[in-house]
Amino acid sequence: MLVVFIKYLFIILYSYYVYYKLLNLKIKTLLDIIIYTAMSLLCSVFIAYFRSDFPYIGLIFMVIPFIVFITIRTKTEFRLSIITSVIACGISNASIVISYIFSSIIFSILGFEFDDVSKDLYPLLITVFIDSILLIFLFRLKRLRKGMPFLTDRPADNIGTTISLLVLGSIATLINNEGPSYISILPFTMIIVSAIYIIIWWHKWITRTYINRKRDQEIQDLYRKIAEKDNYIEKLKEQNVAFGKLIHQDNKLIPAMEMAVTELLKFHITNDSGEQRQRTQALLDDIKNKAKGRKGILDNIEHQPKQFPTTGLASLDALFTYLSAKAAKVKVTLDLSVYSNVRYLIQNEINENDLNTLLAEIIDNCIIAASQSNVKKILINFELNDGAYVINIFDSGGHFAPEALKNFGLISTTMYEESGGSGIGLMNIYEIINRYNASLIIDELLPPSGLFVKKISVRFDHKGEYVLSSNRTDIFEMLSERSGLTIVTLP
Repeated sequence: MLVVFIKYLFIILYSYYVYYKLLNLKIKTLLDIIIYTAMSLLCSVFIAYFRSDFPYIGLIFMVIPFIVFITIRTKTEFRLSIITSVIACGISNASIVISYIFSSIIFSILGFEFDDVSKDLYPLLITVFIDSILLIFLFRLKRLRKGMPFLTDRPADNIGTTISLLVLGSIATLINNEGPSYISILPFTMIIVSAIYIIIWWHKWITRTYINRKRDQEIQDLYRKIAEKDNYIEKLKEQNVAFGKLIHQDNKLIPAMEMAVTELLKFHITNDSGEQRQRTQALLDDIKNKAKGRKGILDNIEHQPKQFPTTGLASLDALFTYLSAKAAKVKVTLDLSVYSNVRYLIQNEINENDLNTLLAEIIDNCIIAASQSNVKKILINFELNDGAYVINIFDSGGHFAPEALKNFGLISTTMYEESGGSGIGLMNIYEIINRYNASLIIDELLPPSGLFVKKISVRFDHKGEYVLSSNRTDIFEMLSERSGLTIVTLP
């Protein structure tokens, strides 16, 4: 009875050890060791006491309590716990059989003889010692240091469970066999075959796990590289948009500055003499040559530029002179009236560069629109209304397309693609107005004068409103999808 007790005590203890190693778990406290030892002692006592009457009770009292207790103790998923428990018990039983073979060979070589009392006990103790070394060495192998993670795969569970149950059944048959010794050959052979198959199975799933891990790693690396490239592409797109806006702005403002410099140099040519005149003429020729490559630059204006009321800002005056000449090229008349202090406007509401860009973008669109109508007129008006500075631009061109009103500032939309429009201008207008929290009012309900079709007003009232005054009821349903747009109509 003592030999049976010791044998099953260590088989169960080693089964706990193998279970933890298979799932790569850690025994956290000394209390865990005490509890597992106590449970092993309890099961071993029952097995030793009842085994003589019930030969196969050892297998039952080893596996079933083991599964229940280890599942509760480790809080492992029940399915995984059953599979791992059966495999752990199979490995523990198989290892003790292998250790018994080694100990028998050692005793045969050394020629040890034991009396009747110790002939079973001493070989068993040596077997237990060899078994402990064997299991420790097994899980020190590089590929088993982290257990068998592939146990979570259901195909692996099925194969592993089948092999372990086969090992347990063979060992139970071998241990409880009381017939001729040759009958033990069959279960013993099954143990050897199962051990070989376990090695092949283990190697197969280790290899598959390694391949899957490398594949997942490569996929993650690929996703990371794709994400990096996507981020790089988005940055390039953002830079292209920024450069596009700068170029679009330059195409409006730089020609005005070039025109102002050209007029100034012409004045000096008239008044200078000798060598100074030659230098001025050379500089003027150089500006004209460079200006030829820039689209929209009026490098050869034959007529006298129209005289406008001064705004008090040299850059703004030059801009209006340039835009007037550009409008004249398509037979559009551009007029200006100033009823407020523009210098105060740029000192308190908007900086000079943004004001120039805003007016250049709006007026440029108005020139294109007016050039396509029978009446070709534009009027720019600076005024102070209800305590707020307002810039009004009247034009005789057609109404804004519904898509342009709906997508204004959200998506690049152009009504003049055939004229080279890109939609950047409307985006720039929206950005500047939004930056200063100004309001944009588009009024299509003008008195029937026969001159102007619409009025675009930028009101610096810090309200940030977007208002459309119109009687075009057929577009109201589409425009209702645009958030922040207020539609005003006559009753």
